[in-house]
Amino acid sequence: MYDNNDDDKTIFMPLAENDEVTQQSFGEIREQDARELTSENLFQKISKLEYMFGPNNLMKYASEIFAVHYQVVNKSIDFSVDKLKMTLSDGLTKFTIRCQQDGVGENLLKSAKYILCAFIDEAILSTEYGQNIHWSQQSMLSTNFNESWGGETFFKIRLYCLDNISEYLELFELIYICICLGFKGQFSNKSNGKLMLDRLKRESYDAICQYRELHDDASVAKHWQTDYEPKAPIKYKHTFSIFFGVIFAILTVVYIGLSFFINQAESPVIKDIDNTKQQLITSYESSPSTSSDESVINQK
Repeated sequence: MYDNNDDDKTIFMPLAENDEVTQQSFGEIREQDARELTSENLFQKISKLEYMFGPNNLMKYASEIFAVHYQVVNKSIDFSVDKLKMTLSDGLTKFTIRCQQDGVGENLLKSAKYILCAFIDEAILSTEYGQNIHWSQQSMLSTNFNESWGGETFFKIRLYCLDNISEYLELFELIYICICLGFKGQFSNKSNGKLMLDRLKRESYDAICQYRELHDDASVAKHWQTDYEPKAPIKYKHTFSIFFGVIFAILTVVYIGLSFFINQAESPVIKDIDNTKQQLITSYESSPSTSSDESVINQK
């Protein structure tokens, strides 16, 4: 899916200041953030608090897709399957044109489109509306990538972006926002899926902040900071202090115990040595050779 080429090394090219047409068309998009931009005025404006993306062009360029998602999750979309397909196809086409105008590499663009298709497909299929219109048979993934489900590939792309975050930061942020907005993919049917997704959100958030050199309280879009906090650092906050304290206590007990047993063991030995010493002194003083030597000394 990814080739090393010069296009992807410079993912986002700045717009030329003298390009009046481009500046006019794209300036309007940047000001509106995530709101409906369709020609038929199908959607309401999306609350900034709910879809606040921060400085990420990929997400701004996909505003139509996010507008449909907003309508789907709020169960306020009721038009026909043909109308839905036309709206999403129009949004994906606009997204493609905007990215190409902005110098996005072909491989990155293809991956971003895959992410958006998987994201909106899952949202639609999770509703009664999606089941009623048989969306699984005509989904965005099946239409654009000839795939029926992207729950696994989605997270493979995420992992690749994490490993190459300097080149794919904005795509990584797009994936992060999709997860925050409810995408589950391969984790939807796992017993610990929610916990695993929370960990992925925390990992993603930390990676984005670290790369952008931002403090935890000043995220790319503060609204998207995950509530997940890993339990391990809290539970084992003083692990090393406790560990060394226990080791010291054990060594102290061992030292006291050994000292006690050594004292008990050496007491009889010392007593025997003292007795032996006393016997030697007594024996020496009472020996005949000692008396003879004293007589010789007196005669002299």
